[in-house]
Amino acid sequence: MDSTFSTGSKSLSRLGNLETLNLADNGFNKSFIKSLSAIKSLKNLNLSWNWQGLEGSFPAKASLENLEKLDLSSNLLNGSITTQEWNYMSKLSKLMHIDLSWNVFEKDILRFLGGALPDLKSVDLSHNEMQGPLSSKGILPPCLGRLTSLRFLDISKNQFSGNVPSFVIANLTSLEYIDLSYNRFEGLFSFSSLANHSKLKVVRFKGENYRVEEDNKFVSESNKLVIEAENPSWEPSFQLKVLLLQITTITKSSGQLFWGPFNLPTDRYQNLSWLDFSYNNFDGQLQENIGKILNLQYLNISQNHFEGNLPSSIGDMSNLEKLDVSNNYFSGEVPTKLVANCTSLVVLKLSNNEFHGEIFSKRFQFFNNSLRVLELNNNLFRGTLPDMVSPTGSYLGILDIRGSGGGF
Repeated sequence: MDSTFSTGSKSLSRLGNLETLNLADNGFNKSFIKSLSAIKSLKNLNLSWNWQGLEGSFPAKASLENLEKLDLSSNLLNGSITTQEWNYMSKLSKLMHIDLSWNVFEKDILRFLGGALPDLKSVDLSHNEMQGPLSSKGILPPCLGRLTSLRFLDISKNQFSGNVPSFVIANLTSLEYIDLSYNRFEGLFSFSSLANHSKLKVVRFKGENYRVEEDNKFVSESNKLVIEAENPSWEPSFQLKVLLLQITTITKSSGQLFWGPFNLPTDRYQNLSWLDFSYNNFDGQLQENIGKILNLQYLNISQNHFEGNLPSSIGDMSNLEKLDVSNNYFSGEVPTKLVANCTSLVVLKLSNNEFHGEIFSKRFQFFNNSLRVLELNNNLFRGTLPDMVSPTGSYLGILDIRGSGGGF
């Protein structure tokens, strides 16, 4: 095998214009990586899943000054970085994207990246073994603070603890995506540190035990999201497209369960395309203003305690592709406008509610070539199914009308 590697590296060195090289899922060792220095034109290098040969210390012995993207994920690498390796990495002045996920790095890797590669735009350190507090006296603040060009940061699924140093993230104003999920953070995180992040699109805090708070009364404590939406004074400038509040409990700041309508400030989220707050304890009526999010493509409010009529304004969401309101206490008739206007729907789940009446009224001609999943079970619907969604229809893939009281 070693002779094969040697021959292969010599052959590769002759490819003077090679820019992308994918060597994932092989048994390459660190000596072979060093030989890649001969490919001066290389810009994208994928060495993921070479853990049998790369396990252990950081493989930074290849001089690839034009490298822009490096994938070293899933290699069981640790944070043992020598001075020589540090010097090699410091020469990668054009490196913008590095994937170090699914390794066994500890916090020292943050010092390394912040010191050697301050111009990085994308860093994935998820699924490692970084642990301990990230206080102002720790490693994270001075190192991450240098990565001012960073757009993507994922440190999820580690064992970080203590407070998130908000003032450091506040300096990373180029961020578009940040994932801090599934660590051991606790204490207070203030959204005010993100108020100037005009490019921010996705923020993930899933599975955490800290409070998220701002003067708009967005608060979280021990996996409980506290939302007080009455006249919120803080208006984020980031262009949010994904809002995921899955498996949380909505409460008031007094610790009481949040009873009553959930008011989403829809006028501020016109770019939102994905909204999921399933598996919560929301109750009361879903407000009509939900239909103002006209760009929404995915809406999942299943597994809550909503009641009353489904807002007819949902029918204004002509781009909606998936709607799941199952497992609530909705009643009344399904708005005609929803069925008639939302012709882009691929998935419609209305099951386990108290809907009644005709869902497919004879007053309009139902036509939807896109619909593939229709779940109406355990309601009180009546009437007939259009040919398009009948069991013999040519478009539908899944139809569930169990427990409909024989209405169809």
